[in-house]
Amino acid sequence: MLQPYILRNLLKPELIPAQAPHLTRKSFVGVVSYLLGVAATLRDVRVAFVPYAVTPLFFITPPQARREFEK
Repeated sequence: MLQPYILRNLLKPELIPAQAPHLTRKSFVGVVSYLLGVAATLRDVRVAFVPYAVTPLFFITPPQARREFEK
């Protein structure tokens, strides 16, 4: 619910096409990695810390520059 609100109200309209695919992909990666962390607790709690530690690093990295303008 937060993502559509941000796209409608907080981003400049010309940035929406560039950001929307990245936001959706990043949100799914977060859900999957945290679910893997939950599943890892069944094996060993110490192993579960790995996905919880790595996932925020994925979210703070900037998206790669698109090379549409280079020819």
